[in-house]
Amino acid sequence: GPRGLGPEIGVGMVGGTLAGAAGVAGPPAILFMMASGDSPAQIRANLIGYFTLVLLGLTATFALNGLIDANIIWKTTAITLPFLAGTWIGMRLFPLANERVFRNIALALLTVSSTWALLA
Repeated sequence: GPRGLGPEIGVGMVGGTLAGAAGVAGPPAILFMMASGDSPAQIRANLIGYFTLVLLGLTATFALNGLIDANIIWKTTAITLPFLAGTWIGMRLFPLANERVFRNIALALLTVSSTWALLA
């Protein structure tokens, strides 16, 4: 729901800082959008738009700063097929989950991925 520009700017700043420092812009935006009270479909659409813009921006910034080399391109290529397979599975499962299940799964995945990042 509407919460004003201040919190949105704050979440954007934290996400941008995390993206620039560690390439992980997601957690603040995910938590912010999950707490919005919007429907799962709206949250999903907002997150898809957010991550599309973030990834385009990061890719351009990294390219302009000479941070993309053959190794990065190879690793990105290697994970693309599994990523697309996971996306396909998620698209098929999304309509089956009610709002509570969606929120629980999203928060569980965020917890697991955040813990994994801290331990890495």
